[in-house]
Amino acid sequence: MATLDPGTLIDNRYQIMSCVGQGGLGVVYGAQDIRLHRPVAVKFVREEHQSDKQIEKQFFEEAIHTSQVNHQNIVTIHDFGHYQDHPFIVMEFLDGCTLDQLILAHSLHDHAFQSIACQLLEALDTAHRNNLIHGDMQPKNIMVSHSVTTNRYWVKVFDFGLCRILRTDLKQAVDEDNTVVGSIHYMAPEQFQGGNIDRRTDLYSIGVIFYELLCGKLPFDAENVHEWIEKVVFQEPVPLRQHNPDIAEDLETLVMAMIAKNPADRLQTAASARGVFVD
Repeated sequence: MATLDPGTLIDNRYQIMSCVGQGGLGVVYGAQDIRLHRPVAVKFVREEHQSDKQIEKQFFEEAIHTSQVNHQNIVTIHDFGHYQDHPFIVMEFLDGCTLDQLILAHSLHDHAFQSIACQLLEALDTAHRNNLIHGDMQPKNIMVSHSVTTNRYWVKVFDFGLCRILRTDLKQAVDEDNTVVGSIHYMAPEQFQGGNIDRRTDLYSIGVIFYELLCGKLPFDAENVHEWIEKVVFQEPVPLRQHNPDIAEDLETLVMAMIAKNPADRLQTAASARGVFVD
């Protein structure tokens, strides 16, 4: 399917405004719901995947599962369907920027970290209690908005489970030069070893995000995907306080427990990790 022009009407309801983003699976458009007079986001499966009925099936299954979880920090799914035989999902329009953009801008401070961390853990706790595993937690899948007036941060997690549709091998995480790219940085050891993906996998990925937010570095540094995998699976990361001695000891203990190699050695629930933070 060619890029949709502004003004295109989807399902006699959603009027396309502009393309606002693209990912490994989908293309996202900002649109207007002309019935309810509200902005929405419309996500289509990328053209190269549109003939794959299994991808379409899982694409809609994830929409249904996510729509059944009602939480202020999880994106709301409004609708799904087909436009000219192309599958799409309609979700709330998220205003703000993705967490990876904030990391690049170095615009986070201690208050921002605690607020974002608590909301992420609350979102995961709700999702996990509803048997919904994300499987691809990374800064690009986290939207953050900030109110200058109240100095409050709001977090929305999206793309639950979509990584399991695409990640059949590691090629999607490597560019032509065999260098590490994308969400491979946030993958848990069991994802490289063909193990089960469960709530502890999500906790590992969130732990890596916390590590990066707190010290400005990822737990490992590698020249290529093979070196990265070896380090994730076999090498222990540098303790956080060696990068930043100002980090509280209990916070370092929390993050290092979240990124333990063996899932059995990690914190087992998002709720237990949330308990470290003081409101």
